[in-house]
Amino acid sequence: MHWPPAPSVALHLACGSAALLAGALALLARKGGRGHRRAGRIAAVLGGITGATAALGIALSPVPPALAAVTLSACYQLASSVRSLQLRGARPGAFDALLACAALVCVAMIACWRGTATSSFSPAIEWSALGFVSLVATYDLCRLVLSDEGWRRLRPLDHGLKMIGFYAGMASAGLGNLLPFAQPWSSVVPSVAGTLGMLYVAFLRPVGRRSLGLAADDGMAPRIA
Repeated sequence: MHWPPAPSVALHLACGSAALLAGALALLARKGGRGHRRAGRIAAVLGGITGATAALGIALSPVPPALAAVTLSACYQLASSVRSLQLRGARPGAFDALLACAALVCVAMIACWRGTATSSFSPAIEWSALGFVSLVATYDLCRLVLSDEGWRRLRPLDHGLKMIGFYAGMASAGLGNLLPFAQPWSSVVPSVAGTLGMLYVAFLRPVGRRSLGLAADDGMAPRIA
């Protein structure tokens, strides 16, 4: 990528690499424990900076629409995952609906974007990423009709699955650019691995909740505090 502001490139690469490391530590740590919360906070902050600098690069230089789609996927899942922690005992509300609608507007804008594809970021990656973001945003809108008890049970899993999706999206965007000799697999493999990881946590572990280290009926979840 050729971005005009060189400092943004360095900041983007440094924060993205550190976020991947912190995210890996959070995923491997005991969920809900101190190490998990610390690593998760670091990954969230660094991921936010990485996403902001990526958005700046997309705005200032021509990039493949697929890269914008993968960036949107990672950023939206990070924002929605952090938001689920901030809600704690409250249910999703108007702000969450606006966040989901904003994501869907971005999906439509990228879908109408007539940019140039590359071997790493092909139209297949673009449309799969956009479809995934649309699915997550639609699910987030559907959360508004959940009961208090239903949301309390779902919230830990909601957070965990989206963080896996965020990590996979960021890894897909980063490795796709940093490992051009491995294109397109350097961007496809992280996305596939993330999807399989989400399916495993959601369905193949005991209702997905114990795999996050959080029982559905104990009211516990990692907090931003």
